[in-house]
Amino acid sequence: MEDTERGREELLDYLAARSGCAYLSDLRIPSAAVRLEQVLRKAPWGTWPGEAWQEAVSYITGEGSGAGEAEARDILIAWCRNCESRSRER
Repeated sequence: MEDTERGREELLDYLAARSGCAYLSDLRIPSAAVRLEQVLRKAPWGTWPGEAWQEAVSYITGEGSGAGEAEARDILIAWCRNCESRSRER
């Protein structure tokens, strides 16, 4: 999906596509966490507004956040790592 004002891909669409997720909801699946973490680490800085990062945190983790970009990335990376560690425990 394109942002018609800025001509850029929406953050959630960007994360899903580059994580190999067929659907946005797949971003919430723990098995996608390893790929999602890699995408988050490589995503360009300053491309999406803070609101997009807040939306991503809320959508993926299910918890609201008033986070800006840096804090949101940290929250999402921590969520990915938590998913990875839970997967290894099984």
